[in-house]
Amino acid sequence: MSETRPLPAPSYLGLLHTAYAWGRVDGLLAADFEPLEGAGPSGASCRGHDPGDFARDLWDVPGGSPPAGLEVNAPHWYAHGLQEALAEVRRERNGSLSPLTPRSLLSSTACAG
Repeated sequence: MSETRPLPAPSYLGLLHTAYAWGRVDGLLAADFEPLEGAGPSGASCRGHDPGDFARDLWDVPGGSPPAGLEVNAPHWYAHGLQEALAEVRRERNGSLSPLTPRSLLSSTACAG
């Protein structure tokens, strides 16, 4: 009989890439609804969660706590992905709209609880 082994915990960088990808997906979906003036995220939540809950959703390992720093850093990666996707869609739809200036992940708007 074969033993079932638990899946290894995701890497920290992998979790940050997931947060970024979720932000891009949400930005692509939100482009039709977000006002043009507010091209960035509101900063109030990430997928409807505060930073701690967002980190736990990303971690998704039963009985474990998210790695230190994920609560602080994942919202930045999410916000960056969201802003990038919104700007991309808007550039494609209307070449006259100025695109968002890319920001470094360190200076992007974080989710504030």
